[in-house]
Amino acid sequence: MVAAAIAAVVCGATVGAEIIDRVVATVGSRTVTLSDVRAALALGLVSGDAAGEPGEPVVRAVTDRVLMALEVDRYGGSLPDEAAVRRRVDALTARLGEKGLANVMLRVGLDEPRLRALVGEDLAIERYVDERFGGAAEPTEDDVREYYVAHQDAFMRGGAPIPFVEAEAAARAALVAERTRALVAEWLADLRRRTPVDIKPAAHQR
Repeated sequence: MVAAAIAAVVCGATVGAEIIDRVVATVGSRTVTLSDVRAALALGLVSGDAAGEPGEPVVRAVTDRVLMALEVDRYGGSLPDEAAVRRRVDALTARLGEKGLANVMLRVGLDEPRLRALVGEDLAIERYVDERFGGAAEPTEDDVREYYVAHQDAFMRGGAPIPFVEAEAAARAALVAERTRALVAEWLADLRRRTPVDIKPAAHQR
């Protein structure tokens, strides 16, 4: 259990250690703290270097995630079931190890209920994006073939092109991912126009 691992880590932690926190951004009426950013990085909710102070690109990625979460809440996006949350937490535990996850949680001041809330929020965002953009991103066979031809270098084996019939599934997945990223980028740009985002100067560390 993660809780037991956390207890063991706490018992072995240096007495007097404390978490220094501060507000690094606001998204509408919601604040984003340094520990929020560190938690998102450590759990893989956003990409970036988890060492040292998070820079503006990482903070901005976290504010984008908050924008999406607020929009999902606003439109009553369906909540993930407990089994889905448990599977995602189990995947995190497998990736980091129980002690590793416990160390991460202790370092960023994250308890188990908050961990589960963050995981649930991430799953809700993924489901909303899939429901909203999945159909729009789905290509025709001609679209997939055009993508395959235009990105031939990505579908090679032993220096020779992989036949389309073998590469079609991978080409389709890559094209759907590309289209989804573009649709999400447009959506985020609209969310930024509608919701004030203020990244504090203290967050610009590198």
